[in-house]
Amino acid sequence: MTTTFASRSEAAVGREQNGHPFVSIIVPTLNEAPNVRRQALALSRLPEAEAIFVDGGSCDGTLGEIEASLRDRGNLHFIKAPRGRARQMNAGAQKAQGEWLIFLHADTILPPESFRAFLKTARNLSRLNSGAFTFRVENRRWAYRYLEFYVGMRSKLLKLPFGDQAIFVKRRLFQKLGGYREDFPLMEDVEIVQRLNKQSGFAILNFPVYTSARRYEIDGFFKRGLGNLYLQWLYRRGMHPEKLAAMYYPAATNNVHHQTQGRNATMSNSNGKVLPVLEAAGNGRHWPTAAECKSKAWGRLSPHLRTPEQWLGRRKAIGCVSLEITQRCNLDCELCYLSEMSESTLDIPMAELKRRADEIRYHYGPGTAVQISGGDPTLRQEDELIEIVRYVASLDMQPALLTNGIKATCPLLEKLAEAGLMDVAFHVDMTMKLRKSNKEYYTSEEELNERRLEYIERARGLKIAVIFNTTLCSKNFHELPMLVKFFCDHADVVGMCSFQLQADTGRGTLHGRPDDISPDNVVRLINETVTHPINFGVLTIGHPQCNRIGYSLVSNGHAYDLWHDPGIINRLAAKFEGVKIDRRNPAAAAKNLAKHLAKHPSLIWEAAKFIGVHGWRMKWDLLRSGFKANKLSFFVHNFMHADALDQERVDNCSFMVMTPDGPLSMCLHNAHRDAYITKEFKVNINGEEKIFNPVREHKREYWAKKLAVMQKAAEAPMPRLDKSPTEAVTI
Repeated sequence: MTTTFASRSEAAVGREQNGHPFVSIIVPTLNEAPNVRRQALALSRLPEAEAIFVDGGSCDGTLGEIEASLRDRGNLHFIKAPRGRARQMNAGAQKAQGEWLIFLHADTILPPESFRAFLKTARNLSRLNSGAFTFRVENRRWAYRYLEFYVGMRSKLLKLPFGDQAIFVKRRLFQKLGGYREDFPLMEDVEIVQRLNKQSGFAILNFPVYTSARRYEIDGFFKRGLGNLYLQWLYRRGMHPEKLAAMYYPAATNNVHHQTQGRNATMSNSNGKVLPVLEAAGNGRHWPTAAECKSKAWGRLSPHLRTPEQWLGRRKAIGCVSLEITQRCNLDCELCYLSEMSESTLDIPMAELKRRADEIRYHYGPGTAVQISGGDPTLRQEDELIEIVRYVASLDMQPALLTNGIKATCPLLEKLAEAGLMDVAFHVDMTMKLRKSNKEYYTSEEELNERRLEYIERARGLKIAVIFNTTLCSKNFHELPMLVKFFCDHADVVGMCSFQLQADTGRGTLHGRPDDISPDNVVRLINETVTHPINFGVLTIGHPQCNRIGYSLVSNGHAYDLWHDPGIINRLAAKFEGVKIDRRNPAAAAKNLAKHLAKHPSLIWEAAKFIGVHGWRMKWDLLRSGFKANKLSFFVHNFMHADALDQERVDNCSFMVMTPDGPLSMCLHNAHRDAYITKEFKVNINGEEKIFNPVREHKREYWAKKLAVMQKAAEAPMPRLDKSPTEAVTI
């Protein structure tokens, strides 16, 4: 039985004379959050088709991604169905109104050119009744070209395409054949293709669809490829698909009990309080390992970004995830990222914050950097702020506090450090209109160093890393060299200086961005200031247009590139996998490193060479400083303007924010912040499930009216773009 989630809108759907769409594209989903938004965007560009997402019980944020994608795209629809790809596709076919059905996997993209070619062929070639597209893989590795060749030969010679080739069929023929076999948990695509081959008019179109290589990347190319061949051989020998599914999805069959009961299960923390277990399919009480999360992150990256320098999926599953605990702020910044309704929203209940922390742990694994943020998190009650830091740390993640510093007193930082705080990031710059003790405004970044020094002293000796965030804009860009020198002079406490380029969120008083404020210019000015150039190309974190990072060793106020040998990080990173380095406890960190080196003597030579080279390069500064050296990272973050979001950068984002529906790119969240922070959600308080409305009561009527106007504007029809294909096909 299915449940319709979205009403049908005919505004953007091309229709035949009978009033129905010509093509219905059916997409079964189950925990496909990383792929859904991209798929929805691609399908919304096909005006001649209706697209029906059929979810089988996702618990990873897929539903939220679909709902968000449906808001302003009239040709996208959403239903729920019992779990199982065959059941879900049959349910979608029942709701479909198109003359043709295309069954498209969530991780397979149908390009507009291939779709238009299909339309021309289907309309002009009356003998065509069913078939599939040509198989392509979204990965540039040469091994996948052999896979494409093999699949092409199998499809042409045996007429045996699989589901990842986007099988299509006339709706009447599909109904006549009875649809997919719902008792087939695997090989349902092979079985229906075999039946379609017995009918006339089956063809493989010479137009490609592009499938993700994620399963091959996770399992290994040869292991996955040979495993698939073995399962196909067993199927031809007569083994029932239920047994094949048990081999293909071993984790799923081992967790059937959790799949059926996981939503109502609970777990206790060390204080005896009852907390919700993650609502993740097959997860139950099991936390994914760091390796599993990294593999998932690697799979969601665009193929051309999967390079040896890539951080995501190789070192960590994500750069950072923001956990916003309040929308209130005690400043009115000229480049504010908050929104109109921020001050009109209530603080999120603690139960929901802990659930979101659980979701961060599930999606990105242990060791994830969690930024406790919002307007300014220090405006939350002190005991609640301490509790959420302690809870994030208890999940084996790394809590960091993002604050303007006004209320981040030394006693508060001490309590937070005791609760497990790893980092404190002070955001201080000229856009914040801070006042001196005499109530006059600071007039330059150099004057603001007075405030930075105050914050440095508050954090000194607390065993937490100190980060300074600076928004670079037209008012302060000329002072960048001075800031670089300041941070180098105080590298004994400051571990990172993050420079964030001016981004226009549509709020505040500064708009646009001068052309000279670019990542390349920031890197150039940093290197001109430190005199010993720093390599910002050793690591890529997500999309290269979003982030640049350089690491240095600082002695006597002078910075030296940490990666004098760029290849060393890739040579040694895997060998140090799993070694725990607690920055708050240098003695314990040194002990763990010593133990690891004792077990792997070959690393001692690498370590000696690394220390020797740096010691020689820095010898005079080391002598003058009494042989003191500190690590200082330079980070350049290029946020996007709200009205100029790049979908590829959004898809490969390394800085996420956790929402009620799952993780979301921070730039996308900031562009539509009001829509996310005002959304109602369910929360379990004292064992009772309630609907929480974040909007303050006196603002609800106003916001409801404004939201209705915004939604009506979003439903306006988009201009239709059509191009005629030039290729044809023969049967």
